[in-house]
Amino acid sequence: MRDVAHQSLGASALGLSAHTRNMLRRFAVSISAERKWCGYWEINKDGFPAPADYQDDQHFWYCLPANFDIMQACYRQFLWTGDSSYFDSAFSNFYDRTVTDYVAAWDPNHDGLMESSPKARPRGIPSYYQEDPKPLAGGDLLAAEYKGYLVYASMQEHRGLAGSLSQKLSEEYREKAQAIRIRYNTEWWNPVQGRYYSLMLPDHSFHAGYIADVNVFALLFGLPEDGVKTSAALDSLEQNRPPFDQTFSYVPEILFRYGRKVTAYRDLLELMDPNFRGRGMPEVAFAVIGAITTGLMGISPDATRHLIETLPMLPNDLEWVGLTQLPVLQNEIDVRHAGTKETMVTNRKGPGFYWKASFAYPGPLEATGRAPEILLDGARVRASIEQRLDQRVISVTAPVRSGQTRTARLRD
Repeated sequence: MRDVAHQSLGASALGLSAHTRNMLRRFAVSISAERKWCGYWEINKDGFPAPADYQDDQHFWYCLPANFDIMQACYRQFLWTGDSSYFDSAFSNFYDRTVTDYVAAWDPNHDGLMESSPKARPRGIPSYYQEDPKPLAGGDLLAAEYKGYLVYASMQEHRGLAGSLSQKLSEEYREKAQAIRIRYNTEWWNPVQGRYYSLMLPDHSFHAGYIADVNVFALLFGLPEDGVKTSAALDSLEQNRPPFDQTFSYVPEILFRYGRKVTAYRDLLELMDPNFRGRGMPEVAFAVIGAITTGLMGISPDATRHLIETLPMLPNDLEWVGLTQLPVLQNEIDVRHAGTKETMVTNRKGPGFYWKASFAYPGPLEATGRAPEILLDGARVRASIEQRLDQRVISVTAPVRSGQTRTARLRD
């Protein structure tokens, strides 16, 4: 389940969205009350649970972040493709059961946070981390639950109308997500070491050591508090390389997202090195494609608005980078970045869409003495600025017709 969720964006860039939907659906329909709303951790090519991880409904291997990880992958696939089947009865049942019955089954003290005693292993491992010490809960489980609630809230907004039950559910689950984030950023923060704890142990104390394979997911799902704590979490990630190649393959995507493009690109090149020890792993290969597309290129579609955003994250010594014939929404597009201040987009095939041309905005606004501008096809356009994670982004949105090529350049 974790592998498919992680590989899904790279697969989308390669035109494999239908295959991804099939696999995600197999996992979604496998949840069962008899397994406390867990699904099948691994499914073989014939559609059955892999015997290595499943004996019967009382004896099976399962990492509890998985339901939420699959859930967020489903929503990202919907945003990428606009495929409405991600809201059919099978997928919807999975989402609804996950945020209700699944959480209740693994929250014995009813405090809103999932956990599992080491005695329950391997049926209900409360982390993707599977080594010693055995935790009551991992920070990655909190992060996955937090992200799952945010995704569920967004799904309800897509489904419903203002004042409807869906709107009320959206508000409820955003509040649940925020409650988890507050607890993590207070209870799980170690002020002495200046970083987050990785594991809560069975006696409710915290493990003192740093476990990179857990803390990766906190950043991936956006759980750290903005500002000093996020910066500290990123510093820790850069200084503590995850020991497992599969987990390390998450790192470029995360660092690009938070604007740390130099180390992101360095780690991306390591994953691409022909001599990299994990090069033959499918998860690593797909993660590279995903990190190039969504990280280095900064391509982020939103099917609900028929919009595709680009945000170049090239390091200073990389002159240009391009992707051609990228399948996204109902389109096939080309994107080319010349450094970090110019982007060209071509709508090769498909209907018109809106292009949000974004750039990382350098320096304080007051230093320029004027409102920021982007040149769109050579014409000055008033742009908007937003603070996003650890960087400020300047953007302009414009339509791109079928067959049209448009160019945006950040005005110096």
